[in-house]
Amino acid sequence: MSGRKFKPSEYDIWLGQTIAITRQRFGMSQKDVAKKVGITFQQIQKYETADNRLSVGVLKKIADAFEMGIGELTGDGITGKYPHDKYVLQLINLIYSRIKTPQKRKMLLLLAQSIANADTL
Repeated sequence: MSGRKFKPSEYDIWLGQTIAITRQRFGMSQKDVAKKVGITFQQIQKYETADNRLSVGVLKKIADAFEMGIGELTGDGITGKYPHDKYVLQLINLIYSRIKTPQKRKMLLLLAQSIANADTL
């Protein structure tokens, strides 16, 4: 071991926040997720705070604990790349995940498309 402290990247921080927000959205504690993954809650805490970097294998287990694919968890299934703006995931979780009917979700999407395509706001 080189003795160097791990320095998280912007993506590591974003991924940790994503896991924490998703866990909270499902009403799960760090202990709940840790038990499903087979690790300690302290390790989940370190992933969420980006004190430790996730391996792909652990990321898969965490996604499985939420009954999601890795792409769904990381947003890749929605955007094709991870969102750099820290407010993107919060916006999705705040609005989209709380709208339960497909019709209302479609209305939200159409509204967002309309705003995005508008010449002026």
